[in-house]
Amino acid sequence: MKKAIAIALVVLGLGLAGVFITFDWSSIDTFGTKPISTARTLSAANAEKVQIEVSSMDVKIVRGFSDDIQVRLEGRASEKFENDFQLLAEEQNGTALIKGEYKSRFTIGFNVVMVDMIVELPEKLWKEVEVRSSSGGIELDQLHTDKLQMAASSGDLEVSRLKAREARLDTESGDIELGEAEMDTLDLTLGSGTIDIERYQVKQLNFDANSGDVELKDGSGSVKGKTGSGSIKMEAGRLDGDVVLHAGSGSVKLEIEDRQISADVRLTTRSGSRAVNWDAFNTESDGKDELAGQVGSGQYQVAIETGSGSIKLSHS
Repeated sequence: MKKAIAIALVVLGLGLAGVFITFDWSSIDTFGTKPISTARTLSAANAEKVQIEVSSMDVKIVRGFSDDIQVRLEGRASEKFENDFQLLAEEQNGTALIKGEYKSRFTIGFNVVMVDMIVELPEKLWKEVEVRSSSGGIELDQLHTDKLQMAASSGDLEVSRLKAREARLDTESGDIELGEAEMDTLDLTLGSGTIDIERYQVKQLNFDANSGDVELKDGSGSVKGKTGSGSIKMEAGRLDGDVVLHAGSGSVKLEIEDRQISADVRLTTRSGSRAVNWDAFNTESDGKDELAGQVGSGQYQVAIETGSGSIKLSHS
């Protein structure tokens, strides 16, 4: 009896090994799915504005290589969902209106939905570009517009190579990443997540993060922002604008490479240390909760406050 059981186990093992060896693991990500591919072409000749609305999918906006706006849905989904995707692209009174929707519904079993919307915009100066996502991330690369508005209820916002007069990015739950951007005004609003900005040129940068860290690197312009819970770190080659920061709970670090700084400094902490390691900093007052002083002629204002955390100003 024991011998028979042993033989049966060996045979079962060999069978499972055969299945493992012969199974095409390279196609596991397409198992039970069908390709989704829907495209639309929209003339941009009379369009000055672009309005994009997506539901339950990611959207990617890139620079196109034609005079028309190219829009498509691409990806894979379980066969039972192949008719649940809708794509609309039309011009209305000078606005290119683009809508992509996935009608999510409850089903039993193993379900796969991996579909993105891709929007290719011709190279031109757009008057306004507005992108809204109810559930999904938004990626934007290489755009020139007078005004940009991006908002996601749940999803990351990623922006690169943007040139605009004003831009507003807003996500309730997700990260904000921005790089190689040039604009007059940039406003960021974050519910929960992180803000990471590199290589930016602005006249005024404003941010409001309820929960999450903020990191600004290699930028120029005035900065005003606050975090409810999270740290703030700012690195710049030189100080060429006011810096007004508030952290409810978290540390703040400001690093300036240039040693020729001209600023009026005021650091306020409820609980935490304060340190200014800038050359030729003259302390005017150093009390229990506040440190104040000046560097150079005091051209710019540096006002930093934390409820619980340390503040450090230094050279990088």
